[in-house]
Amino acid sequence: MDKQGLRNLRELFQFGQKLGSEMIVFCHGVSRSRVTTEDIRTYADCLSELGKEAQQYGLRLSLHHHYDQPVMHREDFDVFFERIQQGTVGLTIDTAHLVKSGIGNSSELIRSFASVIDNYHIKDIAAGNWQILGREVIDFEPIFAAIIDTGYHG
Repeated sequence: MDKQGLRNLRELFQFGQKLGSEMIVFCHGVSRSRVTTEDIRTYADCLSELGKEAQQYGLRLSLHHHYDQPVMHREDFDVFFERIQQGTVGLTIDTAHLVKSGIGNSSELIRSFASVIDNYHIKDIAAGNWQILGREVIDFEPIFAAIIDTGYHG
């Protein structure tokens, strides 16, 4: 979220518009170990403004959470989305990153944030490595039930 990163994201908005994209999916790229709760709020404020800019290009901005990035723990999601200006930033749920981040109840998180979820990145994980669906750790039945129950149509 430094000056160069913001400039790159703004250029991506222009590029996305030219391509006819609908969404820009954003990953922080900052280690969670270097981030405070106040930093997460600051990122939310900044991304809210960037989400408004993206809308001017006909795009939606979606936060793709990752392991060891600012929105990693369950409470981080609360802090971030309590601060986001409504309608400016969506959420890309990544099933394997939820598990790797220690979030044991993915379906609860999906239900809690259904109003902002606009994208899913569904993959499995085993021993810290990404896997094909159904090969290892993640029980997808409750996840798919939550997606269906919340009316997601993406």
